[in-house]
Amino acid sequence: MTDYKKFLIYIGTTLAIVLPFPGRIAYGIFALLHFNVSVVLLTLMFYAINLLNVKFLRLGICSLELVALTILYKQLLVIFCPVAALTIGFSFYLPAVSAVVITIFNLRIKNSIKESCLDKLKKSLSISAFCFIIFVLRDILGFGTITLPNWQSLLVIKIPEIPFLAGNSFMSFFATIPGCMVLTVLIFFAGLKLNVVFAGEKNA
Repeated sequence: MTDYKKFLIYIGTTLAIVLPFPGRIAYGIFALLHFNVSVVLLTLMFYAINLLNVKFLRLGICSLELVALTILYKQLLVIFCPVAALTIGFSFYLPAVSAVVITIFNLRIKNSIKESCLDKLKKSLSISAFCFIIFVLRDILGFGTITLPNWQSLLVIKIPEIPFLAGNSFMSFFATIPGCMVLTVLIFFAGLKLNVVFAGEKNA
């Protein structure tokens, strides 16, 4: 697969994670944790389905697994941080869809479960790194805060206003959905120029 096609899949997957969630670091952590857990569990399920030779059941089984995992994860989040669970709502299903995209990105099943999980996890973690950068920049530039997960609430740290950066009214544009899209494209193009994107997949 060419780097151009990889770029389209990666940026589409990233937007599916960062757009539905508020531009706060805490929400990004919740989303990315769910995303990576989904990738690992889907990979294990694909491996089991391939081992049992029941590929005709793959779509149904994986759909049930994703729905069950998302419901369970959200219920745990209700206990840990009800405010976040209420704010996020049904947005958790989009990272789950992104996990499907990354998992079937390369359907080659390795000889061992460990190799299969590491192969998919490498891709999901590279996506997560870019998503986390976007959440951090949106939180700092758009809101002038650093928001972290906390028991039963969110910890909001107000940072001093920095001219032309954090706290600036123009920079609040990045807290919006159009601003998030612009920021995502800029970060990805910067990653391509610096040979960061796909750098770990050259030998894959």
